[in-house]
Amino acid sequence: MVRRRLLAPQDVHDAVSRRGLPGQARPAHRPRPAHDRQGLRLRQTSRCTRSGHAGAARGGRGDPVTDHFDLDRQDGILTVRTHTDGGPARWSRDLLAAWVRLLGEIAADRTTEVLIVTGTGDAWLGGVDAASFATPPSAWTSDEVDEQYSNGVKLLERMIVDIDVPTIGAINGPGFRLELPLLCDLTLATPDVRIGDGNFTAGSAPGDGLYLILRELVGVKRATGIVYTGATLTAAEAEALGLIARGWQTAILPDLRHAYAHQLLTMTSQ
Repeated sequence: MVRRRLLAPQDVHDAVSRRGLPGQARPAHRPRPAHDRQGLRLRQTSRCTRSGHAGAARGGRGDPVTDHFDLDRQDGILTVRTHTDGGPARWSRDLLAAWVRLLGEIAADRTTEVLIVTGTGDAWLGGVDAASFATPPSAWTSDEVDEQYSNGVKLLERMIVDIDVPTIGAINGPGFRLELPLLCDLTLATPDVRIGDGNFTAGSAPGDGLYLILRELVGVKRATGIVYTGATLTAAEAEALGLIARGWQTAILPDLRHAYAHQLLTMTSQ
């Protein structure tokens, strides 16, 4: 069996800025990273389903991964679906940290052959967890700033450098923080998706990785215009520019993403 992914294993800046794009060759195999090898909970069963909101209903939010994700494994295809209490996920600092931890586990797990990332319901994200950002960044401690910066970088490093299996990003509806599905080898989206980076118009630096991705995938001038003006691309425009593979209706997106995943699984197993 040959394990391969289309993104070249470079550091995060090189991978996003120069080489980390779908359609470029990657070595057939390299050793798994050493991090997070111990206690890999993804290997519990051949069909792995973990429900975070079910765990919360049992009386607590004790697991930083299952509080934010439902995981389903079928025949080597791992689907990661974000959620908050069973509905569309709300962005938070905890969710960012959970993504970093989960992607580390996936990278170290040999049983995953294809990875799908998607959201819950009809939205990639359902808003922001206001409590998570009740303290403005200007009042964060140095440790909090360092943690946020580190997690932001690690999120991209995990996806680009550590994950070495084919990846599918299924953007199931509107939402921000789209860098993860756009970094996948194959990106699908529903027609109501809008892609943009609102950091600059909101008064903060465009430093979440999306600006680098836009610069490389749609060009420097167009990406800069999007960032400076707060403009967004429709799914149709994103498809025409090659930012996504194709836009699909919400109802057929789950079946479509799994059809692609099974096709990739068949090809990488030869």
